[in-house]
Amino acid sequence: MTINTSRTRIYTLFERELSTDTDSQRRIMNVFDVAARGKRVYKIDLNKVDASGYLVKESLVDLMNIADPKQLGGAATINGVFTFPMECVESVRIVDSRTLMLTNDNNYPGGSTSRNPKKPDNNEFILIRLPAPLNTP
Repeated sequence: MTINTSRTRIYTLFERELSTDTDSQRRIMNVFDVAARGKRVYKIDLNKVDASGYLVKESLVDLMNIADPKQLGGAATINGVFTFPMECVESVRIVDSRTLMLTNDNNYPGGSTSRNPKKPDNNEFILIRLPAPLNTP
């Protein structure tokens, strides 16, 4: 992942071809607008495509609007909503059929300042309980 010099676009690139791709040289690059306010985790089945041939994705979690009625997120929870505004979610792991673990490595002292612009972010690990099972193999 990289950002352009004007800091307005983020570029991501798959390091390998998709397992279903017959062209082993193809790489997939995506471009994201830095000003975008959405940060989500999606469930994607590489065997399902829509009528246009694009992968079908299902939104699992809006990382900017995670219900936290018990205030488990401490100061990061405001009015019962926890946010995970990190520039880069380092990993997503399926813990069980209804629980995801997300991690953020702040690349200290690289300047990741998602929570407080005046200090580097701490590394964070969060567990998210999904409302329904993932139903994955």
